[in-house]
Amino acid sequence: PQTRNGRVYKGLNAGAFEPQTGLWVNASGSYVDDSRPGSGQDGWGGSAAIGGDVIFDSTVLGAYVGYGSMQLDGAAVDYQTKGWTVGAYASWSASPAFQITGTVGYSNDEVEYGRTAGALRTFGETDRNQLFGSVSIGTTVDLGADWVLTPSLGVIASTSDTDAYLDNAGRPIAGNSTDLTIAQAGTALIYTGSNWLPYVSASFNSQTDGPAGVDKEYGYVGAGFAAPLSDDLALAFNIQTLVGKKNEGETSFGFTLRRAF
Repeated sequence: PQTRNGRVYKGLNAGAFEPQTGLWVNASGSYVDDSRPGSGQDGWGGSAAIGGDVIFDSTVLGAYVGYGSMQLDGAAVDYQTKGWTVGAYASWSASPAFQITGTVGYSNDEVEYGRTAGALRTFGETDRNQLFGSVSIGTTVDLGADWVLTPSLGVIASTSDTDAYLDNAGRPIAGNSTDLTIAQAGTALIYTGSNWLPYVSASFNSQTDGPAGVDKEYGYVGAGFAAPLSDDLALAFNIQTLVGKKNEGETSFGFTLRRAF
């Protein structure tokens, strides 16, 4: 653990204290508004996950499994997805001055596309598989007696394959593959003057590839807290919103409850 003025803190993760192993559950939701020309849809998504991790010396190792769904509706197009995700994560920190974190995961989703033109509606279902991962480096900077800044740099990458399918009229719809890479710079400002650790956060993201017509540079701003509920139980909450994307909006939030053993 990182110690300062006799207090112990480990950043923003719920239950980030001794002992060395733990189980956690997470519930999250999001609202998406896509008003780009030809799209015009909005809706809600949600997910739940359960995971566990082991903390020893300066290393954290963990894994999780989750299930999520999203439904976007519009006058001309609509989209639904639901499926499972599994993943693993690891973090190593020799000191507060340096930390490296990596994640890897796989998801399998059932996807339904729909399109409406007047009284005519076409739709179809298919499967999508996605492999994703990230790596980031960060540091901790003391700002006075009760404030900490945690800047970081990272890269997020994913590749997804959507199977070909037949729509309800029997017409073949081609499958597609999509690769995405995002460079990210972010920071969080944490107040450490109490057992509760409230924070605000911001990040800048640059998408190096992706579909045409999508803003490739954008940001997120957010806030949250991590707080011990007892010696071995802790709660974390976060909320963030998308900024800088023309005709696109997204707000997400999540709770994590962790039980240490």
